[in-house]
Amino acid sequence: ERSRAEPPGSPAAQPPRDDVPLITIENGQPVGGVQDLTFESGTDIRFAVRSDVADEAHLHGYDFSKPVEPGVAERFDLPADIEGVFELELEERGVTIAEISVVP
Repeated sequence: ERSRAEPPGSPAAQPPRDDVPLITIENGQPVGGVQDLTFESGTDIRFAVRSDVADEAHLHGYDFSKPVEPGVAERFDLPADIEGVFELELEERGVTIAEISVVP
């Protein structure tokens, strides 16, 4: 797993609410490269995206998308009800920011 976890209490590291994985976008690219996130089927896919560019984060396979705005950590929360590996992309830029795996 390549998620970047930072120490609790670090102001720059504070993800929204209950410590969900945070994908940080700088200059339109994911910090630390494409993130690998895994969730169990039947649970929820929960993560946040904090971007320095306006775009739309689109989770392929689930056909779920949300706009992301500079400086705002946008939270994603949806049922993990389709198993497989899915690309999370900044849609307008065509940049993959995460691979989301849903496993049995």
